[in-house]
Amino acid sequence: MIERLSTIMLRSLRGFAACVTCALIFANPGYSVAQSPKAGEQHSNEKRPKPLGVPDYANITGFVANARLPTEQPEVLWEATSETVDGKGKVVSYSLTDAAIADGILYFGDSKGAIIAFDARDQSELWTHVHGKQSSTEPSVDEDNLYFGSERGITALRRDNGKEVWHHDIKKGTRETTPIPVGDYVYTSGYNGRSYCLNRTDGKVIWEHDFVEDAPPDPPEFAGARARFQDIKARPNGATCNGKLFLQSVFDQSRVIAIDCETGKRSWSFQTGGWIGPAPTIADGRVYLSSQDKHIYCLNLETGELIWKQKTHSWLASQAAVHDGVVYLPHHGGKLYQFKAETGELIRTFEPPDEADRKGLVYSFPIISQQTAYFPSGSGVFFAVNVETGELRWKLRPSEDSELFTSPVTDGRHIFVTSRKGNDHDGEHAILAIGTIP
Repeated sequence: MIERLSTIMLRSLRGFAACVTCALIFANPGYSVAQSPKAGEQHSNEKRPKPLGVPDYANITGFVANARLPTEQPEVLWEATSETVDGKGKVVSYSLTDAAIADGILYFGDSKGAIIAFDARDQSELWTHVHGKQSSTEPSVDEDNLYFGSERGITALRRDNGKEVWHHDIKKGTRETTPIPVGDYVYTSGYNGRSYCLNRTDGKVIWEHDFVEDAPPDPPEFAGARARFQDIKARPNGATCNGKLFLQSVFDQSRVIAIDCETGKRSWSFQTGGWIGPAPTIADGRVYLSSQDKHIYCLNLETGELIWKQKTHSWLASQAAVHDGVVYLPHHGGKLYQFKAETGELIRTFEPPDEADRKGLVYSFPIISQQTAYFPSGSGVFFAVNVETGELRWKLRPSEDSELFTSPVTDGRHIFVTSRKGNDHDGEHAILAIGTIP
């Protein structure tokens, strides 16, 4: 029997300069970031930007404004792992989810069923909530609460102490979707084939929507039955919401559905030619969606009508970022596509210059900032690409022999990624902080 004796083990790899006043960004537009004073520098009386609050989930496009992320070669500053000691004294390490971040705090789960709040500024564990059921995707946060899905359903915890606020049971659970808090509500979907709008204060159901009853026929070579498991009715994956429409990708149905946030009624549905895992991205009245049929799609947000589609080299598993008229899509082998958002015309394709880096699947929602795209590859290499020239700014392998099937997050100065052990069990399960020492 394994008992939880210690949740987070911290290893400081370099002298990490704590970011005293800055808050964290979840690939979100329009935020300004307060900067820490340099070592030995005193705080002046000058007015500093207010610390960043919670992510604005209605406006997440991958672009981070006013950031100072490394454009020159960075280092791994510290890493945090989730470990316990079993009855025989053996240290057991658990895999970690991607992180949600707000106000300087990283929130993530582990495969043992714990949800953890970790202060990235001083690298201390604030609290651990032992849920008992694994959450497989990153949690989300608002001003007061943290939300996560598990085999039991959806749960809300207080951000300040990790105490449960409410729980809503969903039959078969919901482990591949991140609950999305927008305004007074939280939107999510479950393996029972239903989407939900819940009151964020008490978890009461405002509406629920069945997306199985009208499931379209499967596309050729992408049978839904092959994509489902354990007798679940449907397999919802990535989702997004702008406060008017809740967009849910349904992996096994190869489609995205758009549900009216107020009424819970279907607005439109669009099916691609292959399974869909990543969340859609909403930008400038359009929806950008990648599919395993090797295409990226651009749809009209109000109607779901196809505006354009563009074929890529192979099946897609990453969420597209959109900024300033350009769509950025990481791809397997460390590639990065850039398309014109208006027409879908290919602008350029980045490919790692070192053939040894052209490996690994990519499941990343990139960070776009300072004319740079930041994204990792499953092979374990993290890339920073100059999006104006298509040239590599830097690359880093933050954890030897580990895989990086993750989407990065940032505090405006540092980048945080989740690593996992490879198939041969080498590497480590960890949250890694990447940056430069001032």
